[in-house]
Amino acid sequence: MDSKRQKIFPFSVARAISGVKLKVDASREATSLIYITQTNVAAAVFEAAGRTNKNNLGDSLGSLRPGTTRILGPAVFRKRNEIEREMLKASMDAIRVVQRELD
Repeated sequence: MDSKRQKIFPFSVARAISGVKLKVDASREATSLIYITQTNVAAAVFEAAGRTNKNNLGDSLGSLRPGTTRILGPAVFRKRNEIEREMLKASMDAIRVVQRELD
């Protein structure tokens, strides 16, 4: 293996889990408020292989609709109601704090 090439495999579930990062963007220009990213390279390859272009690796990992991911997207959609409920609760808590400070 070339010494300049980064070794990204073997895949580790623990590293994949720790590689999931959440970023909240509250800027006025933001079109998305929450970004969920995978920083572990092997997990990111697994998530998205074959997403843009059909290829052997993507085919061997299973079918994937264009514009979707294998794990993160379906997990978010499965928990969408819970996520929305918690976001609403956090927003209402922030509104109450600001309102209390203004009164």
